[in-house]
Amino acid sequence: ENNLARSESIEKAQYLDYEIKMAWLGHPKLRIISSAENFNDKINHLIYEIEHLVSQKEIERKWLIKNIDWDNSIEFKQSTIKQYYLPTDKYDEFRIREKQIDHYKIYYLTTKNKLPDGSRFEEEIIIDKIAFDQLLDGSILGHIIKTRKCFLHKDRMFELDEFENGLKILEFETKEFDEQIELPPWIEIEKEITNDKEYSNKNLAIKGNKFQ
Repeated sequence: ENNLARSESIEKAQYLDYEIKMAWLGHPKLRIISSAENFNDKINHLIYEIEHLVSQKEIERKWLIKNIDWDNSIEFKQSTIKQYYLPTDKYDEFRIREKQIDHYKIYYLTTKNKLPDGSRFEEEIIIDKIAFDQLLDGSILGHIIKTRKCFLHKDRMFELDEFENGLKILEFETKEFDEQIELPPWIEIEKEITNDKEYSNKNLAIKGNKFQ
């Protein structure tokens, strides 16, 4: 009511807010700046998220899933991911990825190095099909194929990966190791596997996606 540039009703604004979230759902760098009591707090939240993104510092929490009872109200974006790990002496992890959403494919080149605090420095760029095929034509340590469902819970994006052998892993990218995370109640967690190297994508790829 105090902004003449805004003509939407509260209901219309809520609808547009929802549609924008759904349009961006699945983007690897999706961040939602929620409403706050104080507008300065909202601005500080925005600055904090930007600082984290430009630092290229990655902290992931992971959980092994025992059972899923999908809530019908939950919408998700689904993609098929083919991930190939390449030999390297320079990085802890060197991989290429083909991500297919509907009939569209996107190709990525990613490198990761572990930092002293336990987080990882990640660099990821989009490459074209020619570069992807050239890298794929060389030596490969292993690969995985998985279906990924991205969904929102409490305005935070979660990634649910299901591998060819039926293994299901829930991932969440956080900014602090001790951040309190409210997990979706309709997902039954078997255990947290954040620091369990046996369940890393690279290890699963090298083992041929066969986990005993």
